Amino acid sequence: MRPRVFARAPLALCLLLAFSLGGASRVAEAQTTSSGDDGARAALAVRALFEQRCNDCHGAQLRKPKGKFGYVLDLARVAANPEYLVAGKPDESEIFLTCESGEMPPEDEREKYPQLTPAELAVISQWIALGAPGLPASPSQETSGTGSEVGGGVSSGSVSSGSASSSKPTEPLSPQQYAGHSHPVLVHFPIALLLAALFAELLYLVSRSPGMAGASAFCAILGFLGAAASCASGWIFADLEGYRDTHAVMFVHRWGGIAATVLSALAVLLLLRARKSEGSRLPYLLVLLLCAGAVSLVGHYGGVLVYGEEHLPLPIELPFEDWAKSFLEKPKS
Repeated sequence: MRPRVFARAPLALCLLLAFSLGGASRVAEAQTTSSGDDGARAALAVRALFEQRCNDCHGAQLRKPKGKFGYVLDLARVAANPEYLVAGKPDESEIFLTCESGEMPPEDEREKYPQLTPAELAVISQWIALGAPGLPASPSQETSGTGSEVGGGVSSGSVSSGSASSSKPTEPLSPQQYAGHSHPVLVHFPIALLLAALFAELLYLVSRSPGMAGASAFCAILGFLGAAASCASGWIFADLEGYRDTHAVMFVHRWGGIAATVLSALAVLLLLRARKSEGSRLPYLLVLLLCAGAVSLVGHYGGVLVYGEEHLPLPIELPFEDWAKSFLEKPKS
């Protein structure tokens, strides 16, 4: 008798979606400040980032700032200098391009000043794209509004706007924001479920237990659905937060996620074929192995996006980032 895995899948999917929507609401509310002013939030976020990452070399407190640029915290002055910034155009703004290319911080100072993470680059890009607005008028906002630091990074949506938070109501979130902000919640499901599917399938290979076969199928199907939802929400989230796949880590994370989703779909198709014809489950197992490796890799690079390259030092060097860099640097014909 075959396990009734397909009868249980719709209920589990409904529970997964309900949990994800509830989590997305909390994440979005946490990331959307109550000031309702995107420009003010972006200015506070970028100032916090500049203070944390740039002020040691380019602050007003220095007698001889590097590059004769000593006013990095004076956002209005930075925005007014066309040599550094073109409002609304990150791709034409030197202050962003030098950071994105890795020119700043300089290579010989990387031990003390690590390269900016994609999350930090997104903060600068978003601020410039919004027209490089200045800080809110209230002095208390300038002194108390700081970016939320996560492993050395500053999230563009995690900035408190000081006293304004008590005076202005929270703006309702759009469906796009709900979908995008569900990504940090959803990504955990395919990683856990596809790894569990592989583990259960290996146990089935040893024990020939129908229960293990059913558990593997159940986790694989839900893992595929979770991977598809994670890909869709991740694409929206990247657009909302200003992430760009011109950065090697973002490139690997985005396209690796799509590859993992395709592999999980193939695994489910092979499983259905094996169940229908009562044939070998070996092709399903082999694809599941690839899929488990892919979601683990994508999850690791997702952590690098937010927390930086040192969040989990690996004993081996992965080649994917170097390959992505060489691919992105190829001249376009």
